[in-house]
Amino acid sequence: MKLQVSEIKAQQGKPFPFICQVDPKDLGDMSAYPWSQHNLTIKGNVRYESQRYIVEGTVHTEGEYECSRCLSPFMYEQDIPFVEVYREFNSYDKLDESDEWPIDDDLIDMTEMIRELLIMNEPYQVVCKEDCKGLCPHCGANLNEGSCQCADVHIDPRFAALRDWLKKEE
Repeated sequence: MKLQVSEIKAQQGKPFPFICQVDPKDLGDMSAYPWSQHNLTIKGNVRYESQRYIVEGTVHTEGEYECSRCLSPFMYEQDIPFVEVYREFNSYDKLDESDEWPIDDDLIDMTEMIRELLIMNEPYQVVCKEDCKGLCPHCGANLNEGSCQCADVHIDPRFAALRDWLKKEE
């Protein structure tokens, strides 16, 4: 995704809104991520201040994920906020040591920034709903669909001797 900045530079401090749809294939090989099957929506604004372009906004993703508790597939959406700074680099500037992104020929290329943002914000675990009951640890039944046929009380075998002792006391 590229933004033309020549008009923005002429009006210092004024925010210029943008919105666009991006095909994840334009970011490189991202097929390992569930959101790679759906277009990304990027919206925000860019402004020019103190010889720098400040780009802020959100990236909206959606994809079919697997619940970490019950393993059921579900659609998960997220809005990832970002604020990044772009500027023109001279030959004496050290690009590797800067927290700022480079500008090429009056174009802000946000492709690499968006790619890094999405990878860094990929959720580690997602659940289909806050109160997901997950799977029975003994038979594997989805507890969201109903109770399983397992006995209600499963005693850890390490405590079996304690259970026998308690029965003798009764």
